[in-house]
Amino acid sequence: MRSLALFLCLIAGVYLWAAEAAPPPSLYHAELVSAIQQRHRITFVYGDERLDAEPHAYGLSKQEQPLLRAYVSAPSVAGSGEPAWLLFRVDRMSELTTQEQAFAAARPGYRRGDKAMSVIFAEY
Repeated sequence: MRSLALFLCLIAGVYLWAAEAAPPPSLYHAELVSAIQQRHRITFVYGDERLDAEPHAYGLSKQEQPLLRAYVSAPSVAGSGEPAWLLFRVDRMSELTTQEQAFAAARPGYRRGDKAMSVIFAEY
C-alpha cells in the first residue's frame, strides 16, 4: 500500500512538473491575456495589413491552434470595410502591441464561451 501511495505521488509530481514546463501556446500569450483582462485595444499585422482591434476571447481551437476573437473597427480583411467580429489565428499575427486606450464594454453580438475554441485562456 505504501509503495502505491509513493507511486501515485511520483506520478502527480511528474504531471505537475510537465504542466508547468509546457510552453505557452503562442508568442503573444501574456500580452493577449493581459489586454483582454484590462480591456486594452491592440494593434497587430495580419497578412499584409495592420489592424486595430478590441480583443474579447483568446484560446485554442479543437486542432490546438491559438485563436483570437476580436472586434475590428475597419477590417478590409473581412472585405466589407465595416466593423466586424473576426477570428484570427494568433500564429499568423506579428508586431502585436497593446494600446493604452481601453474599451468600455463588450461590443454587441459578443457571446461568452466562443464555440470556435475548445480551451479559453482569457475572455471579456
